[in-house]
Amino acid sequence: MRSQRPSASLQPWAPSECLRPIRKQRWYYLALVRGWGDKMSASKPVSSSLQLFVPLVDFLGKILGPKTEVVLQNVRDFSHSVVAIANGNLSGRTIGSPATDLVRHIWQNHEYDQHNYLTHYTSYTVHGHPMVSSTLFVRNSRLG
Repeated sequence: MRSQRPSASLQPWAPSECLRPIRKQRWYYLALVRGWGDKMSASKPVSSSLQLFVPLVDFLGKILGPKTEVVLQNVRDFSHSVVAIANGNLSGRTIGSPATDLVRHIWQNHEYDQHNYLTHYTSYTVHGHPMVSSTLFVRNSRLG
């Protein structure tokens, strides 16, 4: 069964309402997309600054539930951008998977320069399932 399009009433970070709409969705996707880091591939270890976010991926995957996919990506290597993933069964992606066309589009259009994050937009899995997506851009300059 395919999910319905997300309600326009979803508000980012409304504490009492935030998780209720998320849990009702069949597909929900939160990507933590990172730029400006060491180039890496699936065979290289994760840089220490990026490694700080790996436990957060697992944590968010557990508290948001099995219908939420959480992805940490290093956009310095589009062919192996997925560094950590929770509930990857939703999209079929694993560690070392390439960046999606959407991630490439965001990067190529420099949307990370204009925003710190993008919330509640619709994206699709490779199988055509819709997802409510949000992206947080983490830059090296913010890591100290």
